[in-house]
Amino acid sequence: MKNENSMLICPVCKGKIALNHETYICESGHCYDIAREGYVNLLTVNQKKSNSPGDNKIMMNARKDFLEKGYYDVLIDEIDKEIKLEDTVESCVDIGCGEGYYTSKFRELNKNINFIGMDISKEAIKKASKRREDIIWVVGGSNNIPIMNNSIDIIVQIFAPHNVDEYLRIMKTDAKLITVTPGEEHLLKLKELLYEDVYLNDQKYINDERLSVVKEDRVSMKINVSSGDDISNLLKMTPYYYRTNEDKIEELCKLEKLETEIDFNIRVYKRK
Repeated sequence: MKNENSMLICPVCKGKIALNHETYICESGHCYDIAREGYVNLLTVNQKKSNSPGDNKIMMNARKDFLEKGYYDVLIDEIDKEIKLEDTVESCVDIGCGEGYYTSKFRELNKNINFIGMDISKEAIKKASKRREDIIWVVGGSNNIPIMNNSIDIIVQIFAPHNVDEYLRIMKTDAKLITVTPGEEHLLKLKELLYEDVYLNDQKYINDERLSVVKEDRVSMKINVSSGDDISNLLKMTPYYYRTNEDKIEELCKLEKLETEIDFNIRVYKRK
């Protein structure tokens, strides 16, 4: 990650930062070194609620291994269609990018766009930065996004927390916000194997008077998880792993195949 004309700003004073050798420096003299792995940490201490914010290593490793098998690649296809609808897109940020699987795929499919992958987890960004060097990888939080005002054409948010105030600040006038949230039947069969009483997922969307929903799609299909390791990884990348008794987990992980629903809600927003 080396971009002398980056869209990044100092998280302390909000001034633009410029690259000087291996360090980003703002006009006030705040310095941020590029890590050996190629990312920059712009998460200040007062933004942390723990020593290692974000997902834990079990969840990160499971998600990385599971996604790389292609089970959720339908999301890449659907979001890429939205990215390609606009001819003038110059910049895209993936908020809560995790280990960078989706960000890297979007970059591979759109080589003329500048991509930023941002996550609050330093460990996740370390993993992400090993995927591609032509993406700006940033440790940062959604409550204080270290990106310039009015500089982003597309924000992608997949299963991640949001902050509309910050989104509107960094979005260009005609920018898009693309969000992905779990549909009501997402991983329904998996839940049926774990719990006696199974409820459909609550539907939670961004609802802000400053944004209009210009498109809404539901992507629902069944996948065949084809190995015990993949089933174990699927479980570990969900909150259910931490809410289920060990006997049920052990029973599930003995399976060698699992057919379950995947169900995604994709929404596209623009400014009103």
